Amino acid sequence: MEAAPLTPAPTTPPSPILFLSILFAASIPFWVVSSRVGVQFLPGLPLSASMAILPSLVALLLLWRRQGRSAALALLRRCFDFKRLPRIVWLVPVVLIAPLATWAGLAVRPDLGPLPANLAVTATVMFAVFFVSALGEELGWSGYLLEPMQARWGALPAALMIGAVWAAWHVVPFLEAGRSVDWVAWQAAKTVAGRVIMVWLFLNTGRSIFYVSLFHALDNLAVFTSPGYGIAYDPMVTALVTIALALIVTLRWGPTLVGRDRRAGA
Repeated sequence: MEAAPLTPAPTTPPSPILFLSILFAASIPFWVVSSRVGVQFLPGLPLSASMAILPSLVALLLLWRRQGRSAALALLRRCFDFKRLPRIVWLVPVVLIAPLATWAGLAVRPDLGPLPANLAVTATVMFAVFFVSALGEELGWSGYLLEPMQARWGALPAALMIGAVWAAWHVVPFLEAGRSVDWVAWQAAKTVAGRVIMVWLFLNTGRSIFYVSLFHALDNLAVFTSPGYGIAYDPMVTALVTIALALIVTLRWGPTLVGRDRRAGA
């Protein structure tokens, strides 16, 4: 049967404008403090990256205000809704797409440099951090914002709009990390195309926050476990690969981004 909505249907749908207005307003202190302190957790990962907690906080607060504590807790419990996966085969794109796109970009770089020391331990710690931060984002982007936008405009337009806002939300941290304008532009293109793929995965994995967050975390992990903790990462080729994959998904699954088995309620 078709997967149930993440949260009980409210009398009036959530307002994307309200969510985004609060999110961007709440992000400003992170940007200001980060620009003044100048601290980076990793090369290319400034202090303002800690704003990853904000989409979930904004979503939970708005949901609590509109529907009560039980609805907010129901959304929070979606962090570990891995049992919603309809078919195990969906793990393949969840786990492989983002790393392969990143590695394709790295493959054309002749000046990669050394890998991070103690790679296995480093990758394990990074994955744990990135998975938690991905949950912090996806509870908002996928769990709260997508459904009302999909209901109003459809899956593909909603994915493109969320992707554009998601990219814009990251511009200040990218600039604080010293990224060039070209780098930011290619990363923004990759971000928008990546959101199309993430919405496709989300809709076809039982609307699972866990699996879309896993994809998100592996995307970040592939970048920051590359040589120089991500210094070698250049988003141009990765963006082109991700755009091509998003086009393939759209042509194959259509603007609903949902397979026939999901449309039929199987």
